[in-house]
Amino acid sequence: MLKCLMKNDGRYSSRETTIKLNNSLKNSVCRRTKKERLNWCLAHINRIINDWKRVIFSDEITFYVIKRKNEVKIWRTKDERWKEDCMEVAAVVVGGHVNFSGAITSEGTGCFRIYSENTN
Repeated sequence: MLKCLMKNDGRYSSRETTIKLNNSLKNSVCRRTKKERLNWCLAHINRIINDWKRVIFSDEITFYVIKRKNEVKIWRTKDERWKEDCMEVAAVVVGGHVNFSGAITSEGTGCFRIYSENTN
């Protein structure tokens, strides 16, 4: 997603840019998912400590790596999408992605893995 860093003749501060970017992104957790998570928590509220010691919490994230050479990147929000002062071609030369996966338990952290290929 490209966002405009310019405001009239001046630049946004990094704080303003962060706020604009965050406000322009859709909420990553929809109402239904929030409700499902709350219901899961309420269903498991009476578990004892020993039950939780058998749980493994895991997560994964993918970072997309983009290599650029002498290109300009313009950041803009959805409402700035077609404004001429927020448009510029930014061609991607080479890219890739890296996946990270990790886990935590009551005993501490688990294995942390880095993958360059897709995993199922």
